[in-house]
Amino acid sequence: MSKRHTVRLVSEGGALARLFLDDEDISRSVSAVDIHASARDGIGVNLHLVAAPLAVDLTDVEVWLPEETRNLLIRMGWTPPEEEGTDVLD
Repeated sequence: MSKRHTVRLVSEGGALARLFLDDEDISRSVSAVDIHASARDGIGVNLHLVAAPLAVDLTDVEVWLPEETRNLLIRMGWTPPEEEGTDVLD
């Protein structure tokens, strides 16, 4: 489904931001936003919506980063944590 809208993303510092769709604040309904642009297709926005308020509390979980993300973070100055005997981030 695709329709043309006005989208405005307003940073509130740090990781917080507000997202407006046609001047309506939809921040609480969106979990992620992908903005893409190409010479052929122009600019587009994919909204990942939250169906209902959700709280997740996980204990003792393995965190995995895609190699491209890990490499980008390292180039930006991040130092991966040292794991005992295994690198779960590879």
